[in-house]
Amino acid sequence: MNVAAIAAFDSAEHEYNDAWNAPSSTRFELPPADVNRTLKERYRVSPDQTLPAIPYVVRRPAPGLIA
Repeated sequence: MNVAAIAAFDSAEHEYNDAWNAPSSTRFELPPADVNRTLKERYRVSPDQTLPAIPYVVRRPAPGLIA
């Protein structure tokens, strides 16, 4: 990641945090979902399968870049 990309990310993160903490903004956070239970209730899979975790579509961030 180059310096410009890090600066842009820092700026975006700062803007996000300001908006999240502003009393005039609406906070909306979805509760955690049990994906395996939801799939079992809504779909039929044969044989029964369990998803271990949501796979990353893009590569995982390097350690230390995301807090």
